[in-house]
Amino acid sequence: MLNFIYSTLLLVTLAYPLYRFHEPRLRMKKNVFSVFLSVSFVAVFFIGWDIVFAINKLWNFNPRFVTGVSLFYLPLEEWLFFFVIPYSCLFIYEVVNYFFPEMRSSCLISAASILFALFLLIAAILNTNRLYTLVSFSSGSVVMLILVVIPFYRKQLALFWLSWFFCLIPFFFVNGVLTALPVVSYAAVGILNIRIFSIPVEDFIYSHALLFLNFALYNYLIRNKR
Repeated sequence: MLNFIYSTLLLVTLAYPLYRFHEPRLRMKKNVFSVFLSVSFVAVFFIGWDIVFAINKLWNFNPRFVTGVSLFYLPLEEWLFFFVIPYSCLFIYEVVNYFFPEMRSSCLISAASILFALFLLIAAILNTNRLYTLVSFSSGSVVMLILVVIPFYRKQLALFWLSWFFCLIPFFFVNGVLTALPVVSYAAVGILNIRIFSIPVEDFIYSHALLFLNFALYNYLIRNKR
């Protein structure tokens, strides 16, 4: 049964958002194509990143906790991760948007986002010898700066940030289990070795870039659909 650990985590994460997909107060059902496109497009980039890192042994997956079905150096569960987690977090985003429909970013939020992006960029430059740190921090910085620069997204930043903070609740559960067992292990040379509980700090920035890109693309598709 241990080899179903990862798949069970994904199933538990997906269960409620999938069950509530038809919730009439949310926009997901009428924007299902936008959900699919945003999740799929972002997944292509992150799966490519994942494959390159797996090939270079910057992380690896414990065969005890996966089903054994793999493709391009990644277990099936890891492929599903990039669809299950973003979909579930888009559901959280829609719930937050429902309860805070008028939320708009202030100059303070924009300034804090710029400082966050600059911090990530400096940290990436100072850690060019740690590949996961370099790539995750620089990606997070670029994503953040792009969203701040584009007026439409700049107005949405407060909503993006609040949604991401709520997404940290399942993140701590899923990634906590994945890194504690561990289902996934990281090469010490590729990270800062700073962890929150068992989770490398790079995973938080990785999650931030992954989800902010999904939030942004989802909003773009909905806006242009109209």
